[in-house]
Formats: sequence, structure tokens, C-alpha cells
Amino acid sequence: MKDFYYDTTTPLRRNYILSSPLVIAVIVFFLAAAFATGIIWQLEQDRIKFARVRAYEIVSGYADSIRHTNESSFAITLSQLEKQGFSYELWRIHSDTKQKEIIVASTPILMGDPVERTVQVSNITWILSVTPINGWDDPYGLSLKMLTGLIFSILVAWLAKLIIDLKRYKAELECLAFFDTLTGLPNRRLLYDRLNQAIAQSKRDKRILAVRYLDLDNFKLVNDTLGHESGDCLLIEVTKRFRSCLREQDTLARIGGDEFVLLLQNLEEANQYKAVLERILRSAADPIILGDQHVMASISIGVTLYPQDAGDPATLLQHADEAMYQAKRDGKGKICLFDKENSTFKKC
Repeated sequence: MKDFYYDTTTPLRRNYILSSPLVIAVIVFFLAAAFATGIIWQLEQDRIKFARVRAYEIVSGYADSIRHTNESSFAITLSQLEKQGFSYELWRIHSDTKQKEIIVASTPILMGDPVERTVQVSNITWILSVTPINGWDDPYGLSLKMLTGLIFSILVAWLAKLIIDLKRYKAELECLAFFDTLTGLPNRRLLYDRLNQAIAQSKRDKRILAVRYLDLDNFKLVNDTLGHESGDCLLIEVTKRFRSCLREQDTLARIGGDEFVLLLQNLEEANQYKAVLERILRSAADPIILGDQHVMASISIGVTLYPQDAGDPATLLQHADEAMYQAKRDGKGKICLFDKENSTFKKC
């Protein structure tokens, strides 16, 4: 069974299948089910693509009416009704108040008995009401039968756009919840999730996990002397350099300000982490150009190892943080390892 498309670029045809209430009822049922179950799964430039369900071929009578469903020109769809001499209201019944809630409407108000079409999506009933401004004998020759199909098609296209927008909005919220907006790195919340997974994997595979706390030594000076915009540019640049030093399975997170956490997983020997950290130190040694200024960045790094330091995520991060501050006390631009056995720090 092949995928099929409804091309929206062809002119509106007079398809008298629209006159059958039974056919309309069947189409409403199938399209409502499609939206509820995600059957309508791709909205493209000039066409709506349906899943491989032969039953949906029944809506071919409406296909020509679905226009302007691409994002850039979608607003034209409803406004086109007004240009062709019709007033409209797109509305629903509010779930709490049970009152009519108008979502969008034409400037001319509805007059007389409107033609209405309804689609139910996720327990919400959407209604598009349309009536001619100057009576049903419109100059464009749109019969009541054809207008019925056009109304239904516009309603379906509008809801398709709404669903896509909601999915995009949900994805944006998830991005804000788990990623740093400046650098695009995982934030503290996602870091804890990745760290829990890394601990479980290290325990299962009997491998070593290195947790590193990285801090820029001169970030406050850049912010104070060159401004916050330069500070942001510095963070973005060092993030690019850090990423270039890592393996695919490693996690680099920004947890606030100029503080980063790096997880190196699947290490066979404890000393394997040193090669990565040395690459990071070298990457930061090259000057960073901020406007007409050349900034020298240095990084202090604190390290703790699992399972030698067999703590929970919060404890591992605390020990790596303490080791990082010890590295700063040792002269900055240094690497310091937390020694769990003696509760001391070792220079690397």
C-alpha cells in the first residue's frame, strides 16, 4: 500500500460528493481519528501527506480545497475567505466554562445562518462557521456544496498547523529544560541524568568513570572589563574548543557561569583521563579574540574517579568541585585529583 498525497496547488473542482451527509460524516470520523492517533504525520510545502491507510482515500474529494498549509503562507487560508466575500469564526467550547471561545474571526461579523463544520481533536471540538457577506449568490460561483468542502478543508489544515506548532513548542520547552541556552550544552538537570546513567554503566561494565569540574580562571575579569557580551563570546568559544577534544561518548555540561562538568566514560585505566584533559588545557592556551582584544584563557580542573570514589552523583560532583578549587589554590591552570582513600588532593 503506497503513501499518497493531496496536492493543494490544483484549482478547486466542483466535486458533488460533498453533497452527501453520509460521506461528510465518514470523512469527519476518519480525519478526527487521524489527528487523535497521529495518522496525519507530515505537513509539507503544498500538500498534506497521510499515512498508509487506504480508508483515507475517501477524503480525495476535499483534497483540492486544502491550500496554503505551509508555515509561511498559512494565515492566507482563512483570510482568503473574507477576500472572497465570506465572514467566518473559528471557535471551540471552553473545557472549563463550557462557553463559546472564538479563536479567530473575520472583520465582518457572521450574519444569518452560517455553514459549519466540526472536527474533534483530543476531546476538543473545533468549529468553523462561515456565511456569505452578500448572500449565497456569490460572484465567485462557489456553491453551498463546494463551500462545505472548502470550510472543512480549511478547518483540517488549520488544526494540522496547530498540532505542528504544539509539537514544536513542546520541543522548545524540553530544550529549555535540559540544555543551556547560550552554549547548547546539557544543563545541571540533564547532567545528573547522564551521570546516573554513567555510574550504572561503569558498575555494569567494570570500567572507570572520570568526573571533572572545569572553571575558567579569568572569566570574572573579562566580564568586568570587556562586558557581559564579551563574556558570553568567551564561553561560546571555549565550549567549541572543549568539544573538539572529546570523544563521542563523553558528556560536557555547563552548570552555571563559567563552570563546566565533563564526564569521561568507559575508561580501562585510571590514567586515561589525563590525555583528554591535557588536550583541553592546550586548546585553552591559544588566545581568544574578543573584538579587538586578545584574551588568554586558563582553566583549573578538578577530578574524581568512580568507583574509587564510590559516591552518588552529588558527592562525586562535590569532590570534583573541591579538587578544582585546590587546583586554583595551586596556581590556576592546573589539574588536581581527589584522593578518596586519604581525603586529600593530588596534583596531576
